[in-house]
Amino acid sequence: MKNMSVSLSLLLLSAISHANPSTIFYIGESTVTMNSGQVYTSSYLDARTSDETKNTISEDVVSQGRNGFQESSAVMEISGDHFTMTEATGTVTGSGDLTGIPWKWTFLKAEFKIAASGMRIIDYNFLADPNSIQGHKDFYISSPGQGESLYMQEDVVLHPVSVEEFSKKKAELLDHSTRSQSQR
Repeated sequence: MKNMSVSLSLLLLSAISHANPSTIFYIGESTVTMNSGQVYTSSYLDARTSDETKNTISEDVVSQGRNGFQESSAVMEISGDHFTMTEATGTVTGSGDLTGIPWKWTFLKAEFKIAASGMRIIDYNFLADPNSIQGHKDFYISSPGQGESLYMQEDVVLHPVSVEEFSKKKAELLDHSTRSQSQR
């Protein structure tokens, strides 16, 4: 479930306008705070491709999951100041609204659902500074007879990097996870 949640952090939009498809590579950190007070920090990578001609933003994310670092991807279909998103496996879907000049947005607010668990995620992304992306997500779970409660929160801070730096860090994280899994 954590991998799904972390991969959603993927839903950050670039504040930089591009007329043709272009990819920006980001490296940063995710801090997850559980409702119990436990805090976990890990690396977070995002390769985001903006394509104004197709009205899409695609993301390929490497984030910490239950079994180490994993890759996930999602596509956002944009219509004016609104978007819908589907994660590649189809288990996470959602929609949201964008604030600012199209393709130079400064803020995103979205709601996502994880079909298998019924988890609901409220996502805020702050995009005004072109040299960083900051996101905050609240994850809610429902319990029969008890309603909805906060399960965890995630804060992500990302900065643009070169494709070489991104590729090196991605290989390092995925290689480490593969070795850790094979030793079990």
